[in-house]
Amino acid sequence: MRGPAIFLLLSIIASVADVAPFTPSNPEIVIEVAAEGEQPSLTGEVLDGADQCPLIGAQVTLTRRDPGTEDDVSYHKPDFIAQTGAQGRFSIGDIPPGPYLMNCETGEYTPLTPIMFTIEAGSRYTCRILLDYDAGLIDRRPNLYLYPEATAEIAVQLLLPASAALLTADPPYADGWLVTVTPEGRINDTCDYLYYEVRLPEIETPAHCWIVPAADREGSFREILTGCGFIGREIEDFIEWWIPRLDHPGDYVVRPLVDDRVDALYTLDISPAPDSLRRVVFLIEEVPPGVKIDISSPVIPPVAREGFTVVEWGVIL
Repeated sequence: MRGPAIFLLLSIIASVADVAPFTPSNPEIVIEVAAEGEQPSLTGEVLDGADQCPLIGAQVTLTRRDPGTEDDVSYHKPDFIAQTGAQGRFSIGDIPPGPYLMNCETGEYTPLTPIMFTIEAGSRYTCRILLDYDAGLIDRRPNLYLYPEATAEIAVQLLLPASAALLTADPPYADGWLVTVTPEGRINDTCDYLYYEVRLPEIETPAHCWIVPAADREGSFREILTGCGFIGREIEDFIEWWIPRLDHPGDYVVRPLVDDRVDALYTLDISPAPDSLRRVVFLIEEVPPGVKIDISSPVIPPVAREGFTVVEWGVIL
């Protein structure tokens, strides 16, 4: 199996003074002067990190980050989304100047560790992204919501077995999160949930499942999420992120891992300890044309949502 390294190379195109030196945490960014009146743009290619073959259908996103303003958004709600074509190339044009987070992900490849850089007026950028193949399972975009009874400082750690690995996190994880959270779930006055992705070992597939029909994908997921105990923006965040990305023309089969079954993969160490905890990971697969799936609907135990409540959803595709 190939190693887990991920690389981002931003190509040097034009000469401008005082370019920051390249380090693993500070990729070199060199600006090409654009034509007069031209809006900034980002073009590039996404390749397999081992054999340099182009990756078709990879998704590259840019999300504006303006810390300290009402416009600050977390990068899982991108401002720009592009997909690579037959040569693994993508293009994003008419980008307003400012600080952005860039991310890239596709299929069974380890997602790019998000890179933050500033788009300057009158500039063009070209990048080359290398992603490493990973045949393991990835718990994608778990959203961890915290609701203390009063504004509190909360410490959260992910307790991962040796067979699992943390791929990315926002806010930055380091040795854990230490955050200030309001009763409404606002974290550090900047975001509404903790986000991370984890590579997992093989898991036993649950026998019980739902079928999500193509004709009512959003409605079906809303019903499933509600039945699992999620409410309000927890549901809206799932719908906003996943519905556009679950674009298979046919149906999906959805199998839930709930609470103890998620803890069997990896656990959360939260201090102070929550009074109520709900964790759900949805295993989602496409239903091939003409294949009939035997349905035995899952029975999800209710969650009290009393006292300090923590809820989390994630997806394995």
